[in-house]
Amino acid sequence: MMPFVERNMVENIIFEITPMWWTPIHGLEDRQGVIDQFVSLVRDHGFSCRPLEIFPWAANDFYTKENVTGLAKRIDSAVQVDFWFCKEKSCW
Repeated sequence: MMPFVERNMVENIIFEITPMWWTPIHGLEDRQGVIDQFVSLVRDHGFSCRPLEIFPWAANDFYTKENVTGLAKRIDSAVQVDFWFCKEKSCW
């Protein structure tokens, strides 16, 4: 997918992110590296990000280049969250 992102051909991506499974179940050693890839979509590729959850308060969190650190913390502490990464013109 990244070649399409880098050519600005993707405007919306939805990920189900389940960090609690990464290490114990899948043996993923570079947990921070994976989180950094999601943050990179916002920081380096012009996406904004919003969690998609059943709780209305969570859906109000909106991550942009300016507050992307909060996204990294949210992913790291998540049990399971669906995130919508969107180019700003399509986020509303």
